[in-house]
Amino acid sequence: MELLKPSADNLHLYVSVLKRELGEGLETFHNSQEILEAAEKNPEELIANYNDLVGGRLITVDGGVQRVALPSITRWAYDGEVCGTIQFRWVPGSVSLPPYCMGHIGYQIFPWKRSLGYGKLQLELMLQEVKQFDMPHVDLTTKLDNVASQNVIKANDGIFVKQFERDAEYGGGEFNLYRIFL
Repeated sequence: MELLKPSADNLHLYVSVLKRELGEGLETFHNSQEILEAAEKNPEELIANYNDLVGGRLITVDGGVQRVALPSITRWAYDGEVCGTIQFRWVPGSVSLPPYCMGHIGYQIFPWKRSLGYGKLQLELMLQEVKQFDMPHVDLTTKLDNVASQNVIKANDGIFVKQFERDAEYGGGEFNLYRIFL
């Protein structure tokens, strides 16, 4: 498996798995339909948003609330087809994140590629890439019952920091916070 940097040349690979995900009626981790529409309407802008080293654009999150996007990079896990996505986001010059951002790294493996060790490998590869940003650590969060994701984080030397409740203003819920030192 490798991580692909989104580009015009490989966007069709991501589009095909999103269509599969929707076609099979699977629960989506992200806004698959919106991404497909953006890929059709303005693929260049979509690719730029996946490789956004500056941030600053307005994005809609939390049920329609607009927020300023953080700088971020997205990569697609690839084993002959896109099997997952992973994103790193940050505040330049800081390890702190705004309260609406749950962690530095978020990821998913598509359902038909789970239980193959790809989550662990995808995170391992992204951590190598993140080292270029000269951060002492990254924080990741999971829902309390997401044991698979917790295991992925622990397999990459993540340590449990605390359990916390997210402010209702940002969607609420109870989560675990993990930290990985770089």
